[in-house]
Amino acid sequence: MKITQINLTGHGAWPHLHVDGLVPGLNVIHTGGRGGKSTLAELVAHLLFGRTRGADRAASVANGTLQVVNDSNQFVLELKHDGQGRQQLSVSAANGEDVGTRWLRSALGDVPADKAAELW
Repeated sequence: MKITQINLTGHGAWPHLHVDGLVPGLNVIHTGGRGGKSTLAELVAHLLFGRTRGADRAASVANGTLQVVNDSNQFVLELKHDGQGRQQLSVSAANGEDVGTRWLRSALGDVPADKAAELW
């Protein structure tokens, strides 16, 4: 699976960040202190693995999307907050069709079952 695009909305140093053109291998995001690097990393980790640095920080993870390519298919992973402290993960094909989190679980096949059970 390759991340090809990241969108971060309404949070921290980058309230409307759009990063496009990510390439396979190493992509470097460089800013000074409090520039939003951790916010971006937490969004990516939360979308892929359902985790943050601490349970108390879950409500502070930014809204955003990742566009990923897996086996030549494009998918969009989106994290939204409902305003009541709950988060909603959705996974859709590039055409907007909801494919559910089962595809993500399959794509992350090496994630231990006990960890996967905590995610969804």
